[in-house]
Amino acid sequence: MKASDVLGICQLTANRARPDRPSLWDSRYTGEKIPDVLARHKAARLACVHCPLLNACEAMLSDHEAQGIHIEGVVAGRHTDFVAHWAKQDSDLVQTECRGCRRPLQPQKDRDRPLRGAQRPHVGEGMCEVCYPRFSRAARQKKAAA
Repeated sequence: MKASDVLGICQLTANRARPDRPSLWDSRYTGEKIPDVLARHKAARLACVHCPLLNACEAMLSDHEAQGIHIEGVVAGRHTDFVAHWAKQDSDLVQTECRGCRRPLQPQKDRDRPLRGAQRPHVGEGMCEVCYPRFSRAARQKKAAA
């Protein structure tokens, strides 16, 4: 089996968007209230945990973030780490705090800029440079292999 033969949970036919509803992972659609989006995205994040492509999606999302490319919706079980200028109305749908310590995250695209206040650099998986080595999937997989 080739890697390209594996489908992510979000790519399965049953989980794709339809004309009558968005997929769990889709961004906010016209007229949708933020609490409804957040509930839908919570279900998407929970589904991502079991996805065989989770690490590949995280690598893709982190790469896009580092380049300053905003992705809407849920990818790799989280939102992107910055708000694009055209998406200000959806600022609630952005990863702004570390999943581990809840400190403000500095977006990956801003790595060359000075930190502001209590910010910590976002390393990946929605975690700062302090929490990532302890709590990330990558760290857990490395520890399990040892």
